[in-house]
Amino acid sequence: MAFAELGIEMEELDLRNYFNAKADLQSALSNYGLMWAAGGNTFALRWAMNKSGLDTLLPNLLQTSDLVYGGFSAGACVLSPTIKGIHLADEPEKIPATELRWEGLGLIDFCIAPHYRSNHPESPAMENVIAYYKTHNIKYKTLHDGEAIRINQGKTELVGHPTP
Repeated sequence: MAFAELGIEMEELDLRNYFNAKADLQSALSNYGLMWAAGGNTFALRWAMNKSGLDTLLPNLLQTSDLVYGGFSAGACVLSPTIKGIHLADEPEKIPATELRWEGLGLIDFCIAPHYRSNHPESPAMENVIAYYKTHNIKYKTLHDGEAIRINQGKTELVGHPTP
């Protein structure tokens, strides 16, 4: 997504700079109205959220401030109650087993299968992720590239258009 084309000025905030510095991260976040979490390894992002304290700050900030959160791929998957299943497309072994977290942030009540039937290298693996969700009776939603889930006043809706 080209934020500049939408008139949104972006600045990178690297969670690694806030490991074990939760108060500093909270202060930094107070300067922003939007937080966009990029894709990548879901397990690495979840680990970084924990090491920086974002995983405990974010739920409160979303309820008590004007901060809006959005994310692509891993940035969306971490919102789920669990990130089990996504291990079939991502690499949890990149995180030391003693620090691996399987729980998501629990900010939504379903899991996300991103890149579903899209022109993305992880797209074929999403069929296995969905099979895992079905086998384990895990509520999920699929997202084609170009689609997003918007949650507003407790209502969840699919927005956007899939890319060809």
